Amino acid sequence: MAAMTGFAYAHRETPVHALDPRVKLLALAAFSIAAVALIPWSARALLAAGLLGAYAAARARPLQALFAARLFLLLALAVVATHSFTDGRFTSAGALDGARIAAGFLLVVLAAELILQTTPAGRVADVFHWLLRPIPGVNAGRVALMAGLALRHIVVLGDLYRRLSEAMAVRGIRLRRAPLRGIRILAVSLIRETVLEAEQTTDALIARGYSDDRTPPAFAAGRGDAVAVVLVVALIAGASAVALLPGP
Repeated sequence: MAAMTGFAYAHRETPVHALDPRVKLLALAAFSIAAVALIPWSARALLAAGLLGAYAAARARPLQALFAARLFLLLALAVVATHSFTDGRFTSAGALDGARIAAGFLLVVLAAELILQTTPAGRVADVFHWLLRPIPGVNAGRVALMAGLALRHIVVLGDLYRRLSEAMAVRGIRLRRAPLRGIRILAVSLIRETVLEAEQTTDALIARGYSDDRTPPAFAAGRGDAVAVVLVVALIAGASAVALLPGP
């Protein structure tokens, strides 16, 4: 069995776990847009503080989550490295631009990781089914299944990353010595393994007579969901206001 990673659901009795999955995905979408669109470091810092508060409410460990997302951290470092050099020369302005992009990217990754830690993959798939069911011509059941499979594949990426890193080390390929080559090999190998895993899962479902017909999911929003919406709106509004302040 694949080793569990920070992207796997962990059941706990917390206010974040109890939220309606529709509210959590809506909050994730709004937070992600803000994390990418709001460039100033002060706005990013406020968003990061809000995210840390959400991790605390969910009794989750942000450092452990960051370690689980180490593959994405490598990608963020690669973004910084590629922006740091212009015409073969290092520029501090390019490095700063790369750091801004990487910071927004990591905020999105850590927010998505919190949602996956506090929401079963099946419930996330139910949200896709709920959203797409009214749209004519869209097979909501199949799309929901694909979404659920994609989330479950994220869970095994950590184990794939570990096994591929060990295989590369045996062959003398180390990220510290050749980071760009190592990242390229890891990315291609992870994509290949993920596609193979998806194909095997699809074949197994077809062999067992899978049907696209799904029972409509049941949702129930409560007072806690309303409070969560208010908090997320206040956080994004505050970060937007900070971003509009004149710089030093």
